[in-house]
Amino acid sequence: MAKTTDGSSEGGGKEAGALAEFLAAVTEFVANSSAMAAKAVGDVDTSDIISANSDILSGHMKSFSEHIMAQYSSLSDGQKAEVNNAVIVMGGTRSAQIGTDLATKKFSLAKSWKNLLKWLSQHLVELKKVIEAIVTFIFDLLGKEVPKWIHDLVLLIDEIYNFIMSLVGGEKGENQARLADELSAAEVNYWNEKAAVARFVNASRQDKHSRSEE
Repeated sequence: MAKTTDGSSEGGGKEAGALAEFLAAVTEFVANSSAMAAKAVGDVDTSDIISANSDILSGHMKSFSEHIMAQYSSLSDGQKAEVNNAVIVMGGTRSAQIGTDLATKKFSLAKSWKNLLKWLSQHLVELKKVIEAIVTFIFDLLGKEVPKWIHDLVLLIDEIYNFIMSLVGGEKGENQARLADELSAAEVNYWNEKAAVARFVNASRQDKHSRSEE
C-alpha cells in the first residue's frame, strides 16, 4: 500500500506514521509491565492496588497520546514527515517493544527482582527522554511552548509507575522504602539533566541576543 508524506497509509487507513506507533508502543509497555506486576504479587490487596494504579496509568497514557496526536494533526505534511523521521532515527518504538518483551518474559522467571524493577524504571526514563524530545519538536514546529501540564503529567506517570514497582519489590522481599528511593533517583537525575540543558539553551539564547545588539 502506498504511503503518504507523513508515513501513513493511503486508502483510508488509520495509521499516522511512526509517531502513532511509538506512542502506542510506550502505552503498551507501561500497561503490560504494570499488569504483569499485579499478577506477580501474591497478596490480593497489593495486587488490587497495583491493578487500580495500572488502570490510572493507562488512562493517563491514552489522554497524553490523544493530545500529542491532536497537535501533530495540525502540522503540514512535510512537518509530519520530519516528526516521523525523528521518531524512527531515535528508535523509540523498538525500544518500547523491547521493554514489553522483557517484562513479559522476566516477570514469571525473575531471580533478582530488584535488578528487574530498577531496569524497568530506568527504561521508562529512557523512553521519556524520547517522548520529551519529540513533543518539544512538535511544539517548536507549531511555534508554541510546551504546556507545563504536559511535563507534570509525564512526571505523574513516572511516579505512579515507580510506586507500582516498589510495591512489587516489597512483596518480593526487598526493602520497599529503599527501593522506592533508588527508583526515584533515576527520575531526579532525569530532571536535573533537563534543567542543565534548559540553562545551557537559555544562556546560548542570551549570548546570541547580546551579540545581535552589538
